[in-house]
Amino acid sequence: MDTYLALRSSADELQEIPEASIVKLINDCGNGGLSGIIQNITIDLLNGSLAKSGTHRRRRLLTALLAMNSSCHHTLQMEPKVISVITFALAKESDAFAQELTPFDAAHVLNMLLKVHVFNGPHIPLIRPLFDRLLATGEFPDANEGFYVLEYLLQYSDEEPGELMEIVSQTMHQDAQVLGQQTMQQARADGSLWQSWAQSQSDGLMPTNRKALLSSALRITLWSLCCRTWLRLRRSKRFSHALQQLLQAMTKADQIISEAQLPTTPSPTSSIIRALLQTHLVNLANSSSANAIAAGVECVIAFPTISPDLLPRVVALILAKAVEFHRFDLAERLFQLPIFAQDRDPSYFRAIFQHLGPSATLHALRHLAKSQKFADFRVVFRLLDKSFKDHEWDDFWPTPLRSELITWVAVAEMEQETITLCKRWMGRLQMIALDDRRRWLHCNEDSPVASDSSTMSVMQRLNSLLELHGESALYQEATSHSETDTPVFSPASMLFTAPCILAVVRLLARSPRFGSPINLPFAIVVRDKYLTSSALEHRSRQELTALAQASFMVGDRTAGASLFRQILKHGIDASAFSVLLRGAADANIEEAVEIFLSMPDSSDYTEFKSNARLYSVLISRCVHQCRFDLSDRLYAAGKSQGLSGQMENTAHSTLLANSDLPPEAVLRKIQSLMDEGWKPEMRLINWGVRSMVRGYTLRGAGSPPNPVSDQGLTSAVKLLLLGSERMQFIDLSVARFLLYHLTHALRNKQRSIKKIQTRWTIILDRITHALRWTRHITGVSAYAQLESIPLENNFSRQNKPNALPLPLLFQLANAYDTVGDLRGVAAMLVWIETSHQTDIPHLDTRQAKNLRRIRRRAQPFANLHPSKTWWNATTDSLRS
Repeated sequence: MDTYLALRSSADELQEIPEASIVKLINDCGNGGLSGIIQNITIDLLNGSLAKSGTHRRRRLLTALLAMNSSCHHTLQMEPKVISVITFALAKESDAFAQELTPFDAAHVLNMLLKVHVFNGPHIPLIRPLFDRLLATGEFPDANEGFYVLEYLLQYSDEEPGELMEIVSQTMHQDAQVLGQQTMQQARADGSLWQSWAQSQSDGLMPTNRKALLSSALRITLWSLCCRTWLRLRRSKRFSHALQQLLQAMTKADQIISEAQLPTTPSPTSSIIRALLQTHLVNLANSSSANAIAAGVECVIAFPTISPDLLPRVVALILAKAVEFHRFDLAERLFQLPIFAQDRDPSYFRAIFQHLGPSATLHALRHLAKSQKFADFRVVFRLLDKSFKDHEWDDFWPTPLRSELITWVAVAEMEQETITLCKRWMGRLQMIALDDRRRWLHCNEDSPVASDSSTMSVMQRLNSLLELHGESALYQEATSHSETDTPVFSPASMLFTAPCILAVVRLLARSPRFGSPINLPFAIVVRDKYLTSSALEHRSRQELTALAQASFMVGDRTAGASLFRQILKHGIDASAFSVLLRGAADANIEEAVEIFLSMPDSSDYTEFKSNARLYSVLISRCVHQCRFDLSDRLYAAGKSQGLSGQMENTAHSTLLANSDLPPEAVLRKIQSLMDEGWKPEMRLINWGVRSMVRGYTLRGAGSPPNPVSDQGLTSAVKLLLLGSERMQFIDLSVARFLLYHLTHALRNKQRSIKKIQTRWTIILDRITHALRWTRHITGVSAYAQLESIPLENNFSRQNKPNALPLPLLFQLANAYDTVGDLRGVAAMLVWIETSHQTDIPHLDTRQAKNLRRIRRRAQPFANLHPSKTWWNATTDSLRS
């Protein structure tokens, strides 16, 4: 080795080194993985320094390099392009170069050449001699090897398909058991079908095009044969590649016909591709493997123009298998395909869901709801609802699954759909709430069993607090009838579980900020229906706790207190105690906190005083009522018990909302929690952005706003982008609010435009990218109605830009104009014109004047808009 390196400067001396020494050096370097020495030897050999062209020495050394690469490929891997250059040089030295390689070396070289994906490359003529060399061994080719070579030559060589039939016959001769005559006949049928169609449409074809027609038919036959071979061998990736090539070949052939004249009948291309794809999907589904289902989903995604025509039972089979293997991510990807476009015939979806079955459908919906992908849930559920008529809907959903379905629909915050399902399935009784007398009878069936536990003192104090602040006047008349009347039960409501009732009541009885509950009367009806489904003495503690919690949610503290007395007969636990605390806190927050903090240090209260969840419940109610002084007391008390870490884990949103941290600290805290897997609510992200822009802490939301600062704006932007990247949503009204204040602040800065642009242009690009490609959600229904936009975009849209409301696009254009980025202004103008049909009729005078001004300024950059990075869906540079 040292001698070789020392002699490299002289070509004459290199050629004096014995051939055997060079061969040994090549093998030693290959075994030792010395790629640098091998690279030098290859260069010296190819440029003639190590051996002159046309000599036996050069041919043998080139052969030695190829042999070393095949035997030492585990320790030293040469690039396929390098192997192709070496092989090409060897072929120039000898026409029979393939015969000088052993079968093992020839097979390795052939595999390396097939990895060089260059059309009509200089290595293409080398493939057939290597193939013939291996054919002489009597064991080559099998179906894998032969059709790999056939596919490669079909795709990258200019050989006519007729010249490649020899490879097919040779492969079938060697591996007839795998291929068989049936496979070949099916492939010929595909080619003949297309050829028959083409001949029926070929009246206007020129003679040269008729020859191309025959060649195309044979090429279609060969690609179809490749697809069917990979089907038999269960090679999913190879099949997908071959099917794509078949689709390209048939599309190209169809264009020859369409250029001559307009076809009178549709081409069989779609039907052939669809049949092959469906066969492949059924085979994968029957393999009972999660990886096979994943391969099937990838194959469906690879054919977006064919997948909408798949049979419903095939789509349902893949969906059912994905759910069976708990690969809900695959089910989500299928739901995002054009198969599930909203404008399709409902009968197609009905057939899919009927083949899928109610159990698998509910599994998929449950996953979407649990993972908080509510937009996806709503789209799937509305497709489901659209697919069935009233009687078909009842037939599809069996009784045992109805309660859980209502639960997840309520969790997904679908108010109207939840009410409709409750009315449909809660029996044929009228949806009317109980009167006060009957409700009192059901809540006070008998007296609770006395308890000797010392914890009763605290429970009695909380219960008395509820009774004191409850609607006792409404129940005075009811108690006067208690001796003569008995409760009446409606078993029809027993079909619904406690989680279902809680989800429905939580949805309908909640009070949005600055608004009334969504549908409090109906929530009371649902609670009453569950209350009257059976006697309290037959209820478990969990069911009684759910009833008490539902009563507190609808504001019926008297019923909650009565139900809690029933719970005491079963014994109190932390879950039931948290319900009682919440109800007492809503009645009188100060007394509830005082009772909780005054619990003695006896062993009877250890379970409660060391439970972080109880502290979190009370803290959340304090924050809800803006009693931060009480929440500080509770947090300090929990911290003294060593529960600060647990409280943060169970009440991140509450503690953040109660914090006095500056914007930068709040951002760091939210980011660190999200890195650990926490998923904040959308409203917390929006609240944080608005608070940071206004210049105050989350806790001081009601105080007068401070002057806008760079730190606050930067933190607000980062929080908005954090929500869009991690949670995949962005609120339009919040984004417009941020852009308005950002533009106003930048206009007032006393610094050069150049300095402003270097920092804020990148920020605006990231905001624009998020608005263009992230799912839109806005909680402001009035804003959505005003701008004629949906509350949330259809999640099945893939790689298509969002349609933003016009005022938001103007705000973006003004922001780019403020920082002096005229290229960004030009891009925004193009977006406005393409998405709102150029002339905008409903512009007021001020908007039109502003638009003309920025259009004149950005005119020199009008043709540069594609260079903006946010035009593309995936932009890695934006995340740096």
